[in-house]
Amino acid sequence: MLPQPPAGLAARALARATLDQFTFAPAIATPFGTTRLEWRITVDGTPEVPLAFILHGPGGSKQVSTSGHRTISPTDDTTYTLTAFAGLTKRLLGTAVVTVNLDGCRIVDVPEDVIRPFFIQAVSDEITKHEGITNRKSPTMEIEEAGLVVTLRLKKSSAWFDPSIDINARYQLRSQGDAVEVKEVQFAYDIDVPLWFDPDHDGDIEALRGVLLAKLGEYANLLLSLNQGTDRLFRFETQKDRLELVFCPRPRLTSLSPEEAAQFASLTG
Repeated sequence: MLPQPPAGLAARALARATLDQFTFAPAIATPFGTTRLEWRITVDGTPEVPLAFILHGPGGSKQVSTSGHRTISPTDDTTYTLTAFAGLTKRLLGTAVVTVNLDGCRIVDVPEDVIRPFFIQAVSDEITKHEGITNRKSPTMEIEEAGLVVTLRLKKSSAWFDPSIDINARYQLRSQGDAVEVKEVQFAYDIDVPLWFDPDHDGDIEALRGVLLAKLGEYANLLLSLNQGTDRLFRFETQKDRLELVFCPRPRLTSLSPEEAAQFASLTG
């Protein structure tokens, strides 16, 4: 690990950095459109300590040079920050925000109470297909901002014990083109049996694991029938106690301008 420079030295080095530009163009994006983030930093003289510049936004952080750009296609209002580092000492240089104009779009809220009964029934039906496995408690499904949480509290009848099986799973749902993608971000289970007793429940648990993922995907994509006309799914998110679907008009097809046509002709020789 490199030694940390004295605080005063690091502060003087950071003061040499000036953020000349950190903007989105356009600053208001349209659904399915793109926007370009550009930045330019000037460093006065030679810093007493080497400087590093970190761009942070959705997807994480990345070290960048003193000038550059990034093109994104935002589905929601999005914030990026640019921070200068001198060792472990840091200084926020600026913040850039792009908003998404949803005028003309239709937002549909689906309360969790609407889909919970169908999902729980489907899972319960699958449980009955596995010999000896029953519900200790009814399955639960809760929708949170961070995703969708499912819990199963089961019992497996056997010749020696009736072990309890607890399954906790979390899923993220997002739009992927004109469909909904379901991603498993957590799947954990616990079997309440003595340490010396090692029954093979993996087959049953993996089968239930697959059903949970498949049924969530099935019901999430069924919600796309709520779309009307020729609108396209723009965003699918989990919010507290509900799912949020945003349908927006499809992008218009336009012809190349004379200038764009001439530019293309020059590129193709």
